[in-house]
Amino acid sequence: MTTDCYTKSFSKLDLCTGYNPSVKRIIEKMKIPNWNEIAPVYAVITLIVYGWTLYWAIHELPAWLNYLQLGEVINLYFYFLVTNFLESLLILIFIVGLCIVLPRSWLLDDFIYRGTALSLFITTYLTAMIIRRSQILEFSTNMVKWFPVILGITLLFIVIFEKLPFIKKLVEGFADRATVFLYINIPVSILAILVVITQAIKK
Repeated sequence: MTTDCYTKSFSKLDLCTGYNPSVKRIIEKMKIPNWNEIAPVYAVITLIVYGWTLYWAIHELPAWLNYLQLGEVINLYFYFLVTNFLESLLILIFIVGLCIVLPRSWLLDDFIYRGTALSLFITTYLTAMIIRRSQILEFSTNMVKWFPVILGITLLFIVIFEKLPFIKKLVEGFADRATVFLYINIPVSILAILVVITQAIKK
């Protein structure tokens, strides 16, 4: 029994990975990355999504305080956090879904680098589209219209940069260091969800 994970065996449950051995085999067969690979990618997603919302909220704060109390602003931000959590989760599900449908060598075999690069593209692209949108219909049309083209170009650059050890190491290092934000984002998101649910029940 390994001591690195500080776990004990219970009903053949592999607590290091969080999977029962039989379930683990099924997940590997489905081409789903393990948590150690998912965490850095998810951390990069949350860093950009939550970071953009925080920047935007700070920018809008003086205007909000003209007609909202501080407590109302905090409650409003809790709703933003819940939205960020759902957005981040959807992006992660999309990337993991690509692992399932694409050949293993395309994404899964080097998930941290390729998943991180892909998440950087998706989050940056969506943020840029939001900034430049003039109306919701135009935003939706442009996003659907240009997404496949830019995605193809991004995948090409991912493959090219993969041949450059410095770039690959830089991306993987960034993803690894970003995991520290999960210790902030996840608890804060859980708190925001509880607050929103409590307020919904009270209404």
